[in-house]
Amino acid sequence: MAVFVLIRIQKHINNVLYLIGYFALTGITVYLIYVEPDLSTSMIIVFALVAMVFVTGISWKWVGGVLGVVAVFVGALLFCIYEPEQKTLNWFIEKDILQQYQVNRINSYFFPEDYPDQTRQQLNSVMAIGGGQLLGKGLNNSTYESVKNGNFLSEEQCDFIFAVVGEELGFAGSAFIILIYLLLFIEA
Repeated sequence: MAVFVLIRIQKHINNVLYLIGYFALTGITVYLIYVEPDLSTSMIIVFALVAMVFVTGISWKWVGGVLGVVAVFVGALLFCIYEPEQKTLNWFIEKDILQQYQVNRINSYFFPEDYPDQTRQQLNSVMAIGGGQLLGKGLNNSTYESVKNGNFLSEEQCDFIFAVVGEELGFAGSAFIILIYLLLFIEA
């Protein structure tokens, strides 16, 4: 739907009313996903919507304005995260803007040593990629010291598939796969 709307308003993409209409229309979908609650998916969709507007050919003045607003938002977010006792983040929880688990995820990203239970999967994936070394342990290896087979990665077939690739194919195979994705991106 968002692509269809952008195609229709492409000639008027720099008009404020068209942009407000576009983001109001797509904002409904983002809001419904946010209240589900699924903050990460709603953030990814917002990023994709903004990227589509950029590709449509919006003026660089708008891009500069958005980058300025994003810089202020990121600065405010970093202030909230590094604030002693995180009073502002606790205010977001009290006002039901963020849930406690969402704040814990943000904090575990910036302070992984303070949240070992929430970063276990990420640390094990780094261990898997590093364990592959240059050429990897081989496809479908069945050794128990493998991070994949030792059940250190609980969802290796989904979110952490690259960790399995890094372990089985090593740096060379991982770099090859990244190169293939890069070529697909350039070709598209």
